[in-house]
Amino acid sequence: MRSITFLQISGLSAIINFSASKSRWEKAEKELSALKQQIEAATKKNSGLEDRVSHLDAALKECVRQLRQSREEQEKSKRRINEAVTKKTCEWEATKSELEAQLIELQARLQTAKSDATVSADSELWQKLNAVEKENLSLKRESFLELREIQVRILERDLSTQAAETASKLQLESIKKLAKLEAECRKLKANGS
Repeated sequence: MRSITFLQISGLSAIINFSASKSRWEKAEKELSALKQQIEAATKKNSGLEDRVSHLDAALKECVRQLRQSREEQEKSKRRINEAVTKKTCEWEATKSELEAQLIELQARLQTAKSDATVSADSELWQKLNAVEKENLSLKRESFLELREIQVRILERDLSTQAAETASKLQLESIKKLAKLEAECRKLKANGS
């Protein structure tokens, strides 16, 4: 009776071992299947990230191109503005010199007219004196208007330069953001591999 019991126990043990083996095999197959799915998902994600990196790289190159172009245009604009301001300044200086010479001449004529005038001077002399004073005022106004025009142009140049610098800063920030995104993509790609 003991030998039968032992055989029965041995048979049951073999069945249990076979059953456990089969269960482990199925479990291993399920794990393998799950791992394959994870690999496929990671591959798809990796492919998507590579596409995104490619897109971001192209966008970065375009931003760099636009930045270069903007800087070139800014430099051209600065040169044109500086040339215009220099030209206007030279013109204004020449006009100012002419007006100052005329003013000195008119003041000399005025002094001469005043010294020659007497209490009984005729009305024609007084009319000339008034005309000279009016001309003097007109020249002063003209000189003041030229000065204001130059100041306005200098202010326009400064504002244009400031706007160009602001645009450059914004583009630089965009490039930094793109570089950060690209670095994150590379990091994700490295983690996916």
